[in-house]
Amino acid sequence: MARRIEESSLQAIVEVVGPRPEGITAPEIADALDTALPRRILQYRLKAPVDGRRLATERIRSLGPLPFAQGY
Repeated sequence: MARRIEESSLQAIVEVVGPRPEGITAPEIADALDTALPRRILQYRLKAPVDGRRLATERIRSLGPLPFAQGY
């Protein structure tokens, strides 16, 4: 069984991410938290507020400009 994450840890993450509607990276979150966490632990802790709908994730992949076919 997975270990339960303390509410104070989840709240700290929400407080770091909340004021950043434009988004924030995992390394930026790690830097803003008072405790140093290994990346995998941070990912695990980020999953809980996302699953609980306290945070949302969004991935946008930029493909850059689309190439145009010559001669058409």
